[in-house]
Amino acid sequence: MYLHHLTVQAFGPFARTESVDFDTLTSNGLFLLRGDTGAGKTSILDAVCFALYGTVPGIRPTHRLRSDHAPTDTRTHVILEFTAAGRRLKITRKPKQTYPSKRAKTGTATAEATVELHQWTDTDGVTGWEPVSANHQDTAREIEAALGLSKEQFCQVVLLPQGDFATFLRSDAKDRTVLLRRLFDTGRFQELQAWLTDRSKATKKDLDDVTATLQHLSERIHQEAGPLLHQDGTSTDEAALPDTQDPADLLPRAQHLRTLAVNAHTEAVADEERSDIEHQNAKTEHQRSHELAGQQTQHAKAQARRTALDDKAAHHPRLRNELDNGRRAERLRPLLDAVKHTSRVLETATTAEDQARTQLPEEDRRTGISQLQAAVEQHHAERGRVEGLLPDEQRHAQLGAQITELSTQAEQAQADLEEAGQWLAAWPDLEAEHTSLLSDMTKAADRVPQHEQEIKTLNAHLEAARLRDTLTTELALAAQAETDRAAEALEAKRRWLDLRERRLDGMAGELAAELTDGAPCLVCGSPEHPNPARLLPDQPTRQDEEEVRTLHEQADTLHTQASRRRGELATQHAEAAGAAGPTPSDELKAQLKTAKAAHRAACDAASALPAAQETLTHLRTEHDARTQQRQQAQDRVTECLARTKTLAQQQNALADTLATARGTATTLGERITELSRTAKNLSGAIDAAQKAADATSRHHDATTTATTTAHDAGFRLSRRQPPPSRTPSSSTSGARNSTSGARTTPSSPTS
Repeated sequence: MYLHHLTVQAFGPFARTESVDFDTLTSNGLFLLRGDTGAGKTSILDAVCFALYGTVPGIRPTHRLRSDHAPTDTRTHVILEFTAAGRRLKITRKPKQTYPSKRAKTGTATAEATVELHQWTDTDGVTGWEPVSANHQDTAREIEAALGLSKEQFCQVVLLPQGDFATFLRSDAKDRTVLLRRLFDTGRFQELQAWLTDRSKATKKDLDDVTATLQHLSERIHQEAGPLLHQDGTSTDEAALPDTQDPADLLPRAQHLRTLAVNAHTEAVADEERSDIEHQNAKTEHQRSHELAGQQTQHAKAQARRTALDDKAAHHPRLRNELDNGRRAERLRPLLDAVKHTSRVLETATTAEDQARTQLPEEDRRTGISQLQAAVEQHHAERGRVEGLLPDEQRHAQLGAQITELSTQAEQAQADLEEAGQWLAAWPDLEAEHTSLLSDMTKAADRVPQHEQEIKTLNAHLEAARLRDTLTTELALAAQAETDRAAEALEAKRRWLDLRERRLDGMAGELAAELTDGAPCLVCGSPEHPNPARLLPDQPTRQDEEEVRTLHEQADTLHTQASRRRGELATQHAEAAGAAGPTPSDELKAQLKTAKAAHRAACDAASALPAAQETLTHLRTEHDARTQQRQQAQDRVTECLARTKTLAQQQNALADTLATARGTATTLGERITELSRTAKNLSGAIDAAQKAADATSRHHDATTTATTTAHDAGFRLSRRQPPPSRTPSSSTSGARNSTSGARTTPSSPTS
């Protein structure tokens, strides 16, 4: 960070406007802030810290930063120009303060703390200060990002306040690590270390998993290859599983076992082929034996049957009649089998239809096929209509989102409108106040030369009148006082230097007294202290040195004041030799006091005149901006309300249509799914009903054919009990009353 320029007004000990040009000071290298106690050295550093962070080192409140010597109408502010992170910035801060106000009942008003941050830009040859932020939070983020330090770190590292740097050195390792890591941007190295650690852990885990898998496979191979090892004649030591953690050591053993397994497989295949040939030969031989045994059994049965037939020859006419009936009935067997088959098919189709109809709504379960087909077409048409409304549903959701966004914009615009209105309502009084203040400052500035001339004349007469009677005596007393103060200051300095020299001689013992076991030494950094130094019997302490130094500074200050006083009296004595006038000194003193007060007030007004002019110009610019803001906010509110009304009308119109289309469903997608499911169930019911009707027709045809053929063949057909019929509303109810089965009985010769 490089400081360029600092301007303070009514800040700390500076009652007026003071400026420090750091560019000029640093042109020759380092520079030193030097001055008497209370001259404002620390206040300059406080002003730098206040400009950057809004506070000063320590615990002093910001509302106490205003100078007690500043005029009441002079505002306190600090302006700092600096370069950081390649950016030249200018920050202006004003602390919380009170100022005279004609509008306030108490005569004073309170101005809140403000901040403005600007950046120097050079765009296409056009240079100037561009605003960056005007609120405390954004400015704090910008400053911390540019400097890379918080306020506490800035005070510890950059300002090096008296006594506080030792606190940084004595702080624990954790606090110093955080600060140094941020100063030197070591975060990327920490991230790299964490990544390498995680990568190492993940790789080790993968290696352990692969090793465990290989070990498991090795154990499986050993278990499966046990019989092969015994058949191969491998010794017990060779057959044992190798005790090793290296996966590469298992490869030769696995290859050896694979070779044994391949050889064993080849032998097993050859054995299997030989077994198959032997089994086939045995099977062929067994088949021949079985056929021969069957032929012999048939021959025996035929002989026995022939004998039995010979015994039953008397019954041949009856048997021949039964044979004829059987031959005639044999022609009816396929027809009767068809009747049984169609009956089973009809029963299966009827059950499927019943199950399909249970999936339908209650009102569609007992309707016919034509009504079901009409219902399917109606559902398909309704689905097409609902699918056509999907874009309307998306449009309805989009309209809702747009209405919500417009409501948010309208609320923001209304807030901007109210804010601008409040500011503009207070503008006439604010403008009148600043205009009056500017007029008074201008008049006071015009009277400054007149007051200066009057003060000059009165000073000359007053000094001459005073010195005329008392200068000789006062000059002698001042000379004696200067001599006494010089001796006192010299003696105080000698005592301070002697005591400081004694303290430095025993400094090792003083530092050793602060050592703690385990804590690092401030000198060498070692946490061990084997031989610490000892305090001297009369070792002075820091407090002793500070007390003696304070006495020396007080004595030196008194000496300086005495010398200045003697010089002033000598000058006055020389000037008063021929300048005495007839006016009494008391009267001249009163006139001079009045003139000085008037001159000081005029100078204060003149110094504050540019700031007041700038403030009034800024306020008028803000008035124009606020007026434009109010008009723009009013236009946005009107536009948002009009668009919201139009979109709401469109949304309401779509909502009625969508509500009718959705029915009991939540969305059109759910309604489409519901219609598709119902249409699918209807189609399934139609297919099942059609199959049942076809099965009924086929069963009826088979039964009729069987009945006619049996009658033609001379048989009577005995009918079985048909299955129970369904309700008349079913499409296949009439067919289900047909004959489900038939049985033929030979008729008498007369039938």
